[in-house]
Amino acid sequence: MKYTVFEKSDIYEASWSGGTTKQLYIFPETADYKTKTFEFRISTATVDIEESDFTILSGVNRQIMSLDGEITLSHNGNVPIKLMPLEVHSFSGDAFTKSKGKCTDFNLMTTGSIKAEMASWSLSADTSANFIPQADIQKIFLYAFKGHANIGIDGENIKLRTGAFLAIDDVKSDEIKLCADIETIIATVYIYA
Repeated sequence: MKYTVFEKSDIYEASWSGGTTKQLYIFPETADYKTKTFEFRISTATVDIEESDFTILSGVNRQIMSLDGEITLSHNGNVPIKLMPLEVHSFSGDAFTKSKGKCTDFNLMTTGSIKAEMASWSLSADTSANFIPQADIQKIFLYAFKGHANIGIDGENIKLRTGAFLAIDDVKSDEIKLCADIETIIATVYIYA
């Protein structure tokens, strides 16, 4: 497996009308979010206002997870969907989406036939979790939203501090171990072959 760690200081933060946003990863690396030339994009954002409208992104599949607060989403005026922290919701970027509630969210956008999944790890102090990736997982991304963890892969120990992002490429089915000495929340994306 190959991996890259992006520390909090390496990640560019920008403002949007409702708070701040950070693009954690875009693929391919030469892709551009505004022109939607990406295959997938991972980001996080703060929502500092009570109500906001999502940007309409035609042809983009979206997944969102609130990391720390309850939010309510409604698509095209349909019945609102309430999301508790760490619940994942998938929807079309074509939808007119309204959001209510303040939070920090974690976002995955994909285009074309990219198959991807979003999940999270919530670890108490002095606990660990082991994970053996499915054979068809090609890439794994871990974002340390809260706390920090030691990530064990290929006999190496990687320290993932709050706000840092770990990109693992050429995933093999070896075990990945997460160890936390304080309460830790890690948001995760799996990209399938």
